[in-house]
Amino acid sequence: MSGKNRRDAGADRPPWDEGAYDVTRHPAQLARRLHQRAAQLFNAASPEASLTAPQFAILATLLQTGPASQVTLGEQVSMDPSTTSAIIRKLLQTGLITRSQSSEDRRMHVIELSAAGRSLVTAHLAISRQAGRDLLKPLSPAEQRRFMDLLDRLLNSD
Repeated sequence: MSGKNRRDAGADRPPWDEGAYDVTRHPAQLARRLHQRAAQLFNAASPEASLTAPQFAILATLLQTGPASQVTLGEQVSMDPSTTSAIIRKLLQTGLITRSQSSEDRRMHVIELSAAGRSLVTAHLAISRQAGRDLLKPLSPAEQRRFMDLLDRLLNSD
């Protein structure tokens, strides 16, 4: 069933029926599908096919905040430790980041952008911003602001 048909089929239903499980209307499934759509838009616009959106998030965070421990970096991008570790390994293999021992705490490693990583992430900033605009394009500017406010509220409700 195409996306349009799914929308049309659900037009007469309430947006969330707590009494039934409908995979096409469950908030978690819709959030997952929205994430997939965002990743598709980023990947389609990216000339560097091997750079994923989560890898970009790590690189962009390092560009914004500077060198960080792996734990701090994972917290900054809201990734679990195993995902962060896998992404860090891949970025190290591709030479986009470096890892060195902290001069303050020898048990800790500091992650930072390499010259190649800095160049790549800088080139991808506009791509990421455009992918975000494309994702929100079906919404009016006021709806975009409201949607972003609602997402923020859902994600920070703890």
